[in-house]
Amino acid sequence: VVLAAIGGYVDVICVIRYSTFVATMTGNLVITGQTFYEVIGQSRRPILGHVDLHREEALYLVAFRSAIMLCNCFGAFCYCCFERRVAEHTARRAAPALALCTLLADVLPWLIGGEHAIDS
Repeated sequence: VVLAAIGGYVDVICVIRYSTFVATMTGNLVITGQTFYEVIGQSRRPILGHVDLHREEALYLVAFRSAIMLCNCFGAFCYCCFERRVAEHTARRAAPALALCTLLADVLPWLIGGEHAIDS
């Protein structure tokens, strides 16, 4: 239950701030596919409800969300490699490094001078 609550919280923050899902890759896949179809297809509908979203911006969103999905797969691969090397208490040992990376990704741009890495 706690893991689901944390995943939902992270998704809400990232959808608001970065317009992407991080805990659920299914949402990214659906939105990326819809955006890509609307860019390359003959759709006359506005792209994802954005009337002023240009083709280049939509392609950027497709690339950004695809990179998020690839990073998720790479992270799962790294965890599996780590689990093979350290079979006992793998998650407990990996959690501090993951927490530090997550914290740095959000705090470092603020420390450098910008409010967020990507303005919402």
